[in-house]
Amino acid sequence: PPSPRDTFPPREAASSRPDDAPRRHAPTTRRSVTRLPAALKAEDHRKPPPPVRAVMGLPAWVPATFGALAIVCGAFGSHGLKNKVDAYKIDVWNTAAHYHLVHSVALLGLHVLDKVQGPKASRVGLASKLIVTGTLLFSGSLYFMVLTDIKKVGIITPIGGVFLIAGWIAMAL
Repeated sequence: PPSPRDTFPPREAASSRPDDAPRRHAPTTRRSVTRLPAALKAEDHRKPPPPVRAVMGLPAWVPATFGALAIVCGAFGSHGLKNKVDAYKIDVWNTAAHYHLVHSVALLGLHVLDKVQGPKASRVGLASKLIVTGTLLFSGSLYFMVLTDIKKVGIITPIGGVFLIAGWIAMAL
């Protein structure tokens, strides 16, 4: 415990205030008072922090998840659908898995480009979103067509292809 002489402000000064005056702070000991370096003065704490660069592309888990799902879908097409659907549907499934995997790698490249170039990579976010949307529409519609045998879903496939093409063009800009 601190001795009475270590108390700051002195007890006499603390007891000299009127009883009805509000107390600003509890007395502290000299040992607990720390001096801030000149760089951390109280005025500096009021300044807003420097702006943090917004993430333009997608977080790393998106291309990683897309890649893992592409591998799972490819394996399912090779092993799970082998004796259940005809050769044409397996070929459609393999096309979907192939495009899915290729665009997962493209998303990973965009993620790396975003980390390396930072704010200079102005179209990374747009390209990433176009490729994600295109992959979901293109490969997703092909997967769905093979599993459900609903051919009308095939109208979505070219729309996904347009999104994929737009993503590649956005990468080039």
